[in-house]
Amino acid sequence: MKRTLRKALPLLAALALIVLIAPALTGHAAGADTAITSLDITYLDEPAVGKNPDYVVTVDNRACYQGKSGKAYYTDDWWKNGVYWYDLTANAPIKPTDTFAAGHQYRVVIAFISRSGYTFYSSGGGIATKCTFNGKQATDTIRYADDNFGFSYDFPALSAGSTVISAITITGVDAPEIGRNPDYNVTVSATGCYKDDYSSSTWKNGVRWYDLTADAAIKPTDAFVAGHQYRVTVSIYSSSGYTFYSDGGGVPVKCTINGKSATKISIYEEDNFGFSYDFPALSAGTTVVDAITITELDPPAVGNAPDYYYTYSPSNKVQHVSQTSDDGWKAGVLWADNTANETLSASAAFVAGHVYEVWVQLTAKDGYSFGDATTVTINGVAARINWDYTTADHILIQHTFPALGSGHLFPTDYHGFATYDGGLFYAYGGDVVTSANGVVQDPNHPETWYFCANGQVQLQYTGLAEYDGEWFYLENGVLDTGRSGPVLYDGGTFIVGAGRLLREYTGLLQYRLWYFVVNGQVQTQYTGLAQYDGAWFYVIQGRVGTEYSGPVVYDGHTFNVVAGQVVS
Repeated sequence: MKRTLRKALPLLAALALIVLIAPALTGHAAGADTAITSLDITYLDEPAVGKNPDYVVTVDNRACYQGKSGKAYYTDDWWKNGVYWYDLTANAPIKPTDTFAAGHQYRVVIAFISRSGYTFYSSGGGIATKCTFNGKQATDTIRYADDNFGFSYDFPALSAGSTVISAITITGVDAPEIGRNPDYNVTVSATGCYKDDYSSSTWKNGVRWYDLTADAAIKPTDAFVAGHQYRVTVSIYSSSGYTFYSDGGGVPVKCTINGKSATKISIYEEDNFGFSYDFPALSAGTTVVDAITITELDPPAVGNAPDYYYTYSPSNKVQHVSQTSDDGWKAGVLWADNTANETLSASAAFVAGHVYEVWVQLTAKDGYSFGDATTVTINGVAARINWDYTTADHILIQHTFPALGSGHLFPTDYHGFATYDGGLFYAYGGDVVTSANGVVQDPNHPETWYFCANGQVQLQYTGLAEYDGEWFYLENGVLDTGRSGPVLYDGGTFIVGAGRLLREYTGLLQYRLWYFVVNGQVQTQYTGLAQYDGAWFYVIQGRVGTEYSGPVVYDGHTFNVVAGQVVS
C-alpha cells in the first residue's frame, strides 16, 4: 500500500498543478475582473439593395469599446470602426464602398476590446457576454484574443423579387433661352417609377435647374443668362416592387431627356434618384428685346377686310416675317374668327357680333433675342406672346379684339370664367367683374377655385391666399387641392394638406422629411430639441437632423444624438 501510495503522490500533485494553472491556460484570471454580461448594438442599418454597408453603430456598454488587434475603431481595407461585413452568398468580404445586391445574404461582425478591469469571461471560464443586434440575438462569437472578441449577426437574404427599371423617358423640358424662366412642367414616361413633386426655393414639381457657369442653383423666378450653361435635374421615385439597381448593385437604367442621354445620375435615397441633362451653353452675343410696339394695324370693323400691313419698332432689333400661305397667313399676319372658329382669308369681311383675333410673327435681328422680359403692344393695347411657338429668335404675338358692335367683351348671358387676349377673367353680364378679388369659385366648375385681382385670374401667382378664415395653396393661380407637404410663401415654409394650410398643427410632422411645425409653419429659425411621441429629436433649422450624430447642448445639458434622435 505504501509503495502504491508513493507512486500515486506525484500523479495527485500533477493533477493539483493542472487545476491551479487552468485559469492561466484559458487566458483570463477568474474572479479578478468584472464580467461583461451583455452588449446591445443598436442603430445598425440593415442591408438594403443598392445601399452601402453601415459602420456607425451605438453600443450601450462602456466596459468595452469597438476595436481589434489592440487598435480602437480598427480600420483597414475590409474593416471600418471595428465593423466588418461579409457576403455569405458570394463567400467574400465586402468593402465600405461596395453596395448590397439583391438575393444575397450578409453577415456583420463587430469587434470589441474589453477595458481594464473587465472581461468577456464568466468566473467559470465560459463566455459571459450575450450580444444583440437591433434587438436580435447574435449569430456567433469570435475570439481574437482574451480581451478582444467579435460578435456576428447573419441578416436574412435580400429579396430578389424587385423588377429592375430599365428605361426612363423625360420629355417636354423647355431648353434654356436667354431671358426666359426655367421650365418645371415635364413629362416622365416609364414603368415602375414616378416623378417627385417636391418643391422648395430651388425645386419645383420635383425639377431643379442649376447654373453650371455660376456654380449655383437657380430659382423659378430667375431668368437664363447669356453665355451661361445650365443643368436640369428631375427627381424620380421607384414604385413598390421596382428598383433602380441590378442584382449586382449596379444602376442599369437608361434615361433620356428630350431624346438625349442623361448627363448625370444622382442617388438621393435607395428609391429616389435624380436624372440630369446639361444643355449647351447659351450664346453670349444676344440682348433681349424688352419692348415691341405695333401700330397702324386696322382693328376689325363690320364689312371691312382684314388688314395685313402695320408699323413696328424697334426696327433695328426686330423684323417682320413675309410668310404667305394658303392657310390664312399673309405677310406674317393671320386673322381668326373666334366665334366661327375659323381663319379668315384676305378677302373675308368682318361680321357684327363676332370676336376676332390677330396673330403677328416677328424675328430678332442678329445680336438680339426674345425672352420673358419682352412685352408687346398693338395699337397701344397690351398683346399676348404665345410662348408655345416662340423661340429666342422668333416671336408669335396674339391679340383679341372685343366683339364687333356689342360693346361687351363677353356674351351678356354668360356667367363664369372666360379667356380674353390671353388672360382668364371672371365675367358676368358681358363684362369683367372687377370686384372679384382673392380666392373665387368657378360657378360652372364648383371644384375649381381661382386667385383673382380685379376680376382677372393671376396665372403667374403661386403661394398662399386667405378665404373665409382659412389659407389655401394656389399654383399658377389655381387652388391645388392635390398638394400636401411643404410649400414656400413670403419667405417662409408652410405645411399644407389637400391644399389647405394646417394651422391647427404644432409639433413634428413628416412629409418625406421630418419638420418642426408651429401653427402650420416650419420653424426654419429654430435649432434645438423637440419632443414627439415620447422621444426627443434634434431639429436643425426646422428639420429633424437625421444626418447628424454626436453631442448636442440644450437647455444647459449635453445630450447624445444618433441620426437625429436623442439616445440614452
